[in-house]
Amino acid sequence: MDNKSKQIIIDNLTILNEITNKINSYQVANIDLNRVIYFLTQFENFQQIEIIIRLLSNIQFFYSG
Repeated sequence: MDNKSKQIIIDNLTILNEITNKINSYQVANIDLNRVIYFLTQFENFQQIEIIIRLLSNIQFFYSG
């Protein structure tokens, strides 16, 4: 992972933490910040990581019960 990719993750730690909190309020499995960062490391460059962070930030969960 290049330095630019690492920096975009570091710059978005607050957002990533908010994402994990949102996901954990709807999931039984525990998804922590480390798992989200590990997920992001599979992408090839910072542009892809930036897009994925935006996508994750915009996920909306709907209660079906």
